[in-house]
Amino acid sequence: MKWQVKLLWIVIFILVVLGIGILSYPFSEITTETLTFDEGVLDISRHRFDMTGPVSLHGNIKYVHEKIVYDDEFIDPYLEKAEYAKVDGFLDAKKYGHQTFGTYIFEIIPPKHLKVLAVELPDISSSYKMWVDGEFITGLGRVDWRKSIEEPMTKRTRIILPVNEKKFRVLLQVANFDNHHTGFQDQIVIGTPDQIMSRQLRSNLREHLVITTAILIGLYHMSIYAMRTDEKASLHFGLFSIFLALTLSFYGEKTIYEIYPMVSWSMRMQQGYFFAVITILSLMRYTILLGNDRPDTKLEIVLQVIFILTYAGMGITLGQVIQLYWINAFLVMIMVIGIYAFLQLVKHLKEKAVGMRIAIFGLSIALIVFMYDMTDVYDETYSTYGLFIFIFSQALALGFRYSEAFKMNVNLAGELRENTRTLKKRK
Repeated sequence: MKWQVKLLWIVIFILVVLGIGILSYPFSEITTETLTFDEGVLDISRHRFDMTGPVSLHGNIKYVHEKIVYDDEFIDPYLEKAEYAKVDGFLDAKKYGHQTFGTYIFEIIPPKHLKVLAVELPDISSSYKMWVDGEFITGLGRVDWRKSIEEPMTKRTRIILPVNEKKFRVLLQVANFDNHHTGFQDQIVIGTPDQIMSRQLRSNLREHLVITTAILIGLYHMSIYAMRTDEKASLHFGLFSIFLALTLSFYGEKTIYEIYPMVSWSMRMQQGYFFAVITILSLMRYTILLGNDRPDTKLEIVLQVIFILTYAGMGITLGQVIQLYWINAFLVMIMVIGIYAFLQLVKHLKEKAVGMRIAIFGLSIALIVFMYDMTDVYDETYSTYGLFIFIFSQALALGFRYSEAFKMNVNLAGELRENTRTLKKRK
């Protein structure tokens, strides 16, 4: 029997490596070369995109604070008084405030050998409008100086720009009265249309793969519960997987926009956090049920109530700077519940429950990854891998439980047949 166990662990290791490899390649985005603005002007006239690939923009560009500027005959005074702000990050909150509005202005000298350029705008925590040489190109939400206008949206956008001039001027008007930072979450990327579309395809495929996997695993375990209603851990793990997929659909800001492109930022935030609450509570109950089927203790009820209160606090303060404190409290409670779930698994391991070693391994990896990525909430580099390892490990842990239960049933059935034969012989 020992060689079968060793073979099983070898197969599991190979599956995990294959899964991580699939998530890493070819779904990772194409790497970019970094180019820096020189006093608000980017010269890419000699750049060979076909040889070095797309470029990500770095450095400072002109910024006019608390003015919605248009590219017309009145722009010169604004250009003279403009300050410089970084193009690859949020505006300085100490200097400009968390919630504000203004206009970015920069110029690009395009390559002579290209007829079109593709631009990838990162997630912008604001409503924005983009103009090129006075012509409206794209926008999301409404840009206005009045704080009563609250419709910010975030979405990574790809646009195509014809190259007709030796130099063109770009104006990006932004207004933010709901989010905690104003400006870019990431870098602007410029390349050929094929390169930018390839980045989009690879980025979206990885997210769709994780969401689809979570849904399928969730439906599978809920069907297991339908056949074995005493296996409540399967039900809660199935609910966890499905609501995790829903959370990622809203939080990732790609899937939900492809289905409903006009969903507002506030709606996306509220729905995403709502599904996150159900996801975490399902996880907590799942780890408890891996041991014995029992009601929640007073400590568990207190943790759940505090967690729900932090969610309610975020909803009440939506659009206010104070909401940032509620979001931090919400994230802390997620980590607290995650650690409590880990302790529950350790407790079940001491009680010699089946499959706890692989369950503890998966949850440990996920907690380490999430704690690392939480150091920068706008750069979740490894969370996808942590989720994959966690979901896969918990599915294996439940599989070990099913196999152990099936083995016991087979053994009991064999003993029952043997006893029946013995009784018949005695008669």
